[in-house]
Amino acid sequence: MCRNPDWRILLAEMLALWLFSAFAWAADTGTPPPLRKQILILNSSQYGLPVPDSIVRTTVDALRAKEISPSDMFVEHFDLSRNPDATHKANLANEIAHKLSKRQIDLIITVNQEAFDFMTAEGSGIAPQAPILATLIQKPLPSPRLDHRQVINLRSATDAEGTLNHALKLFPRTRHIVVADGGDDSAHPYEAAFDAAVKHLHLPQTIEHTSGLSYDQMLRHVAQLPPDSIVFVGFYFNDKTGRSFVPADATAAIGRAANAPTFGMFDTYVRNGLTGGSVALTPVIGERAADVSIAYLSGQLKLHEQETIINIPAAPMFNWLQMQHWGIEEKALPAGSLIVHRPVTMWNQYRYAISATIAAFVVLTLLVFALTLQNRRRHTAENEARQGEEMIRRLIASSLDSIGVLDLGGRIQSMSESGQRLREITDVSTHIGQPYTSFWFEQDKASVREAISTACSGGQGHFQAYRPTLVTATPKWWDVIISPVTNQQGSVERLLVVSRDITERKQAEEALARHRDQLEQQVAQRTAELARAKDAAEAANVAKSAFLANMSHEIRTPMNAILGMSALIRRNGVTQDQAERLDKIAIAGQHLLEVINAILDLSKIEAGKLALNEAPLRISDVVTHVASIISQGVQSKGLHLNIEQASIPPVMGDTIRLQQALLNYATNAVKFTESGNITLRTKIDRQYEESILVKFEVEDSGIGIEPATVARLFSSFEQADNSTTRRYGGTGLGLAITRHFAELMGGTVGVSSIPGRGSTFWFTALLRRAPEGTADATPEPATAGEDAGDILRQRYAGHHVLLVEDDMINQEIARMLLEGVGLEVDSAGDGSIAVEMASCKHYSLILMDMQMPSMDGLEATRLIRTHPAGKNIPIIAMTASAFDNDRQRCLEVGMNDFISKPVEPERLFAVLLHWLSKPATSSSHDNVT
Repeated sequence: MCRNPDWRILLAEMLALWLFSAFAWAADTGTPPPLRKQILILNSSQYGLPVPDSIVRTTVDALRAKEISPSDMFVEHFDLSRNPDATHKANLANEIAHKLSKRQIDLIITVNQEAFDFMTAEGSGIAPQAPILATLIQKPLPSPRLDHRQVINLRSATDAEGTLNHALKLFPRTRHIVVADGGDDSAHPYEAAFDAAVKHLHLPQTIEHTSGLSYDQMLRHVAQLPPDSIVFVGFYFNDKTGRSFVPADATAAIGRAANAPTFGMFDTYVRNGLTGGSVALTPVIGERAADVSIAYLSGQLKLHEQETIINIPAAPMFNWLQMQHWGIEEKALPAGSLIVHRPVTMWNQYRYAISATIAAFVVLTLLVFALTLQNRRRHTAENEARQGEEMIRRLIASSLDSIGVLDLGGRIQSMSESGQRLREITDVSTHIGQPYTSFWFEQDKASVREAISTACSGGQGHFQAYRPTLVTATPKWWDVIISPVTNQQGSVERLLVVSRDITERKQAEEALARHRDQLEQQVAQRTAELARAKDAAEAANVAKSAFLANMSHEIRTPMNAILGMSALIRRNGVTQDQAERLDKIAIAGQHLLEVINAILDLSKIEAGKLALNEAPLRISDVVTHVASIISQGVQSKGLHLNIEQASIPPVMGDTIRLQQALLNYATNAVKFTESGNITLRTKIDRQYEESILVKFEVEDSGIGIEPATVARLFSSFEQADNSTTRRYGGTGLGLAITRHFAELMGGTVGVSSIPGRGSTFWFTALLRRAPEGTADATPEPATAGEDAGDILRQRYAGHHVLLVEDDMINQEIARMLLEGVGLEVDSAGDGSIAVEMASCKHYSLILMDMQMPSMDGLEATRLIRTHPAGKNIPIIAMTASAFDNDRQRCLEVGMNDFISKPVEPERLFAVLLHWLSKPATSSSHDNVT
């Protein structure tokens, strides 16, 4: 049976609560009145960037804590970093000015350089009398400075030098420093800070920047660093390919991937996985911004100068997890270092509870001592006891929770007025002595009994249950805690029950669960739609590739007839006028062929099917070859051609694609320059251990380009002049193809131009260094085809050749070309005839078309190779199908070589000479041309 509680315990609890209330009242009476000032906060960064988001959040929270009303704070988020368009900025400024036109803004807080620049350039109409409190500024203020507006520069400069000092002291054997930074202008202030620190410290270590690498290349590079390296993380917003990243996410990825300790200059970066650094503390920036704002608005801070500078020093911060990984002892850290992610010890986790318990114990001990002294007078003690009971009753009555007392048998002894009100009980006496389980549904009574049993054993019972306030009332959800109440000897005398109505919270949780299910259904539906759209896009891409292949074949077949007939007519002798007309036909046909090739190249690039052929090369040979190609056009216009070449060691790369990219620039320069100079220039942009970033430039003194046109120049089918009255021709593909080639080779493109004074087009290529002793790639001599026809007449006149071609005109042209060099030609109109002829007669060589009626060239080649007589005959594809996969299909069925139409006679003769010169036992797959 439970006994009545000791009155001294109740009195002690009463006095403690009274003291707490007195202190709270005293604190409330000293609170100053709210400061009725209005503040505009501008954040120019996108959501999700931890540094600016943390500053905004901390500033707002600190201002609210200093009695600035939320209704007096106006926070504007706008992503100027990714949307710097001038028209957008002007419209945004007008919108903000209109929104705040009826507000009296007393102070403007800008977060990030773009927000401050926005106020400098476009924000003159936004609260023109309010000063600006600027945070996160990397560049100096403009001059003249903001006209009449005053600026408070809360300067939290990044500490690159301090970070490097900490890193090198912790790792004195460092020989190699890698700077992991992005490839756009946003990283330049941090690169400049790092370079200044290196210069001031006179570091002997080698310094390497990764801004010339893509994001994936950079991660692979830092993962392979030698053990005597450290990584310095700058600001990674975009890589050199233009991909955008959240800097904190990129930094976390670098910290995970790097095979070396990583250091940075922001606390967010250290928290996300870097080893440490001398960092700018973003919460401190926000709190300091709030302090300075209040000081100014309350009149404590006077602005006597147009710019008031307040410095926030950096602080050393280190990551405990990284310290353990790299073996850094805490005693080696700088004095006053902050350590994040330190494991929580028992003291760290419970120190406040322990301190509070000790404090409460001390207070209760003093109270017990005081009550013992006062117990000498029983009358006084009884009065104090009555006062204590009355205080407790009033406190319990004012509680928002239901509070009751049970005996050890689980029967109700008392219930607070708040409990009667929440449970809608009018006469509590009818429930006194009743089992507490009578309040609950049958399915919940087991949980109630278990909680009571736990509390009687000295523990704390807890359960949640659904029950009506009365039998006829609306059910509610309750969260119930049953705690033991002990006497001085530590024995449990009764049970304290505290019940809280959590119906609204449960309803919110259920609504959230329903909403989550709806979102999952929507995501599944959207995923299915995207899958269908992906399938449709892939089908369209396949159809487009088939269409381009078919159109290429259909165009090249008549082009072969046109150019072939022109060449044959010229060989038979013509008049001067006829020769000029044939020249025009040849030029027009060659131009059309170049257009077709450009479209095919672009199609291959967009389909991801264009592969680079890496081989040893010399940059000087590439430039010399391009110069020789454009020399005739340069001379015909009376231009001066200059070549400026840096000394570049042998590298590995695709000679043809480099020449094509540079030739696109050079031919444009000749086309758009009427007088003056054209300069071909090469130089080393950056050097790495295993590769070189080479920069190619073509500078001219031509017509130049308007600034508004430059942005779209490198897009497909775009030209500087797209009007119907344009003076210069072209498809608009050359620059787009050059851009794609540069990106495939790990580089990028660009142009600088002044209208009327000329342009400089450039592209870069990341080329691997050629291994020592590697021979240079020797291009096929330009004159090799010129002598091939004469050699054929001298050595192979009378040899029998089988020509398999279904188009009669192309068959006639090819026959005349072959007979012109002394070869005996038999013709077949389809593959089945060719198979029969090859089985009946020995031929020195077979020229095979791909697409033919009855039987195509691929099937005919397979059948010819099955006959003993056809195993070693050279079979050369001569077809209008010009895609790489067409060539591969020909080689797979046993053909030896591939010539695309229109056929150049010199190329044809060179290939014939090559294969006729092979021994008869040569492998049918020895395709070397």
